[in-house]
Amino acid sequence: MVYTWELAEGKVKWIYDDERREIYFIWWNSVASAWEKKLTLRLSDNFQLTDLVIEKERPTVGFKGLEVGGRYFTLREDGGKIIFRNITDNIDELTIDPAARVTLHRHLTAGGVSLDLHQLRHIYGGADALTGLDYRQLSADSIRLVSYISFGGTRIGLAADTTGVKYEAGSTVVTADLKRHLKAATFEVVLSRITGGTVAVELFDYTAGTVITSVSLTSATRRSTAAVDIAKLVVGNEVGVRWNVTSASAGAVFDADPVRLLLIYGIS
Repeated sequence: MVYTWELAEGKVKWIYDDERREIYFIWWNSVASAWEKKLTLRLSDNFQLTDLVIEKERPTVGFKGLEVGGRYFTLREDGGKIIFRNITDNIDELTIDPAARVTLHRHLTAGGVSLDLHQLRHIYGGADALTGLDYRQLSADSIRLVSYISFGGTRIGLAADTTGVKYEAGSTVVTADLKRHLKAATFEVVLSRITGGTVAVELFDYTAGTVITSVSLTSATRRSTAAVDIAKLVVGNEVGVRWNVTSASAGAVFDADPVRLLLIYGIS
């Protein structure tokens, strides 16, 4: 048997269905010209909301557990955000802001996933360390390597009494593999002997015909280094070293020693 209570004539009704043991609320939708069920309470279990809209400032729905260990939670709208709050512990657990992001205010632990601890499982030495990583997943330059290319051999008694290139040694082609992960480079030069004048030891791009970097040495400064602009190490170009007397001195000589191009790599 079905019992009906009309709360507003032709607009709102409460209905009790004895066979189904349900109480429900229906509302006449004049636009759709149909009755719409809005709220159902099943006496055999919990009530079921088919549709519910709360219209007010900061509307709130509460969930208060009366069982042992139960807590009191609320779900509210506030300024365009949805906030799930733990009233018992006095903390916002979750905020959903359509204009920004979902914020988990504290990490789940017992029976859930701790966001702090989860990453520790997957790092090196963790219980479930990741394998097969791509180098782009590593911290920038966390792996650094140093290599070098040596140019030339020892040449004794080269004349420095006139200007010009007195000795050229070694050459190598800059490859894509040589440039891969290259982060910096240093040109290291030394003259074991120079009696006068100035010798510019040049890292030279023979393909482009340009000096990449240069170090000038005299009898007072026989050893030095220079930073290399790695953008000038062009893939496919041939580079080598020249000993160029830029300031001559009568009777002066120098000894050319091997030089090094130090290559510093960072895997990232």
